[in-house]
Amino acid sequence: MRNTHLAFGLSCWLFLLMYGVSSLQMSHGGWFPKTETVTETSVTIDMEEAPTPRSLARQLRQDHGLRGNLQRIRQNRKRIALRIVRPGTLHDVTYRIGSDHASVRTNRGGFIEMINRIHHLAGLGHEYELLNVWGFFVGFVSVALFGLGATGVYLWFKHYNERVIGLVLLGFSLAYGLTLIVLVRVA
Repeated sequence: MRNTHLAFGLSCWLFLLMYGVSSLQMSHGGWFPKTETVTETSVTIDMEEAPTPRSLARQLRQDHGLRGNLQRIRQNRKRIALRIVRPGTLHDVTYRIGSDHASVRTNRGGFIEMINRIHHLAGLGHEYELLNVWGFFVGFVSVALFGLGATGVYLWFKHYNERVIGLVLLGFSLAYGLTLIVLVRVA
């Protein structure tokens, strides 16, 4: 059981560290310098292959290497505007219908901005497959954390001489967590 507990803990520590750092960045953004870069380019578009926003996005992905989820599609008779997003990188695309060029404004954040965006990702229904891989690992870590807690409680009951310190730590953690919840809801 101790080895199982250790395996659960070792399989989760890197994810928990990443979530801890991104939580710290969200709480105290001033401690972390912004490292964004913005570039604007014009890319060639095959007019025959870009009649719809999805086909335009497909062409941008295949021919120009833009990767990510398709979001914020806006279309009227004259133009198509869309956004292709992945953690840390945002491509705003504007295409005038009938033109052979599209304007791409790319905003790239640094490592801290990337893990901040990863912190907010959820699920497995993304167009960009690497985000689905991340969602799978987050699901695995979530289940492993339940296993870590269950094996920890089991080991706590099996080792009588560690029950007092375990009870003190459990009580402190519970009081601390509940106090934070109350303060966040009241303030």
